[in-house]
Amino acid sequence: MSRLEFARPELLWLLALLPLFWARYRRQPVVAIIWRSVLVMAIVAALAEPRIVEPRNPIKTGEDVFAFDVSRSIPADTQRWIIRQERLPTSADRVFIFAGAAEASRDWKRQLEAPSSSLQPERTNLEALFSALLQLPREERSVFLFTDGWENDGSAERLLPALAEAGIKIYPILPPERPVVANVAVNKIIGPAEAVKGEALNLKIAVENSNQREVDGTMKLKRGGRLIKTDAVRLRAGSQLLNYPVTLGEEPLESFEAEFTPRRADADILPFDNRATAWVGVQAREKALVINGRGGEGRYVEDLLKRSGFEVRSSSGGAPPAPTGYGIVVLNNVDRDHLTSAYLSALERYATAGGGLVMLGDNTALTPGYRQTPLAAALPLDFSEAKEKEKEPEKTRAVLLVIDKSKSMDPETNPLGENRILYAKEIAKRVISQLGDEDYIGVLGFD
Repeated sequence: MSRLEFARPELLWLLALLPLFWARYRRQPVVAIIWRSVLVMAIVAALAEPRIVEPRNPIKTGEDVFAFDVSRSIPADTQRWIIRQERLPTSADRVFIFAGAAEASRDWKRQLEAPSSSLQPERTNLEALFSALLQLPREERSVFLFTDGWENDGSAERLLPALAEAGIKIYPILPPERPVVANVAVNKIIGPAEAVKGEALNLKIAVENSNQREVDGTMKLKRGGRLIKTDAVRLRAGSQLLNYPVTLGEEPLESFEAEFTPRRADADILPFDNRATAWVGVQAREKALVINGRGGEGRYVEDLLKRSGFEVRSSSGGAPPAPTGYGIVVLNNVDRDHLTSAYLSALERYATAGGGLVMLGDNTALTPGYRQTPLAAALPLDFSEAKEKEKEPEKTRAVLLVIDKSKSMDPETNPLGENRILYAKEIAKRVISQLGDEDYIGVLGFD
């Protein structure tokens, strides 16, 4: 038969206060006292969380396994909640105790209160528990898993297919509300997988404060094992992101490590999860070569290329560097006589192989002298003599001014007393002053 149980039976002790209640209202009618007593008992019973418990089915298949999480993230309230559960192991059931490691247990109640150090209680590794279950002789099993769901080591998801294939069913038994854990975790560092050498990055550190209050401490950021930033931080309850601007160095692979140290140790019971690491692949900057025909003219082009992420080399006067190894070559106002035929051939081969070639200049530099060179074949340009463009005659305009001359423009008749016709004349003069000698102007008055 079904039976009645209370999830929080300790609250029933409140009924011991009923004599005080009766003494307080002893002068009230008996019916009123009885009615109020029944109401108080109903409230206390509701707070104790009554429930109907069905008896176990004596017919079962397979083995029942009970697994109890004894890591430090389990607060005392949750341990007491576990002991009060109706579904607890009998002498015929198999029991596992786990934290960072897992082991079979007979005296599970004692280990629940005082777990051994061999279980690594500073960690919670469900994968270690599932591995131990898979090593048992093959049999259908129902595993009743008592935990708070807080896993900071291993990856239980990797073994779920193997558990299903082995006929092992997992029944997580969790507290109705997630318990408050005095812990701060550095979950991860968020940043790009790849970036260019010398580029400025904005790394984000994902932190979760499981306390119900703010936690003060120190956040350290290291690059390649060397400390580059130390910040005093105050972490509010819940999840948040901390931003840290950094600049990439010369290494082909840069490592960044974030570590949090609380000011008070009792605010962070699991120091194991206070550290996170991220890796960023560093790509070399693409190089650009700027060949200037006249000294000091290339600074604007060089600044533009640098802002675009290029590593710029500038050449003015003398023999320019070979174009090989550069992502882009810019000829900036370079006369034909400044470049040898061999160098022009090298530029043509460079552009044909996919290199970027830009040619800038005025009519004194981009002369027909380039016409018969290999460079003319590499660029979509015609180095012919430019013909002077005939000047087009200016167009004649005709403007008609339409001006209101009704009585509303007269200061003696309009309600505001404004000389509006004077304003219209001044505006007309402004328009006329913009016209040329060959333009036409007309005026049309209306009322």
